[in-house]
Amino acid sequence: MMYKRCHTVTTNLRYLKTYELKALDCQLKATSAFLRFSVEI
Repeated sequence: MMYKRCHTVTTNLRYLKTYELKALDCQLKATSAFLRFSVEI
């Protein structure tokens, strides 16, 4: 039983990591696009 709970936590952490990385990637793209836009003005 303990193993199963531990496994679930690990899976959730992995999912969160992936989600965070995607969010960061999205943020970086938005920031670079915004900076490029600011430079063009």
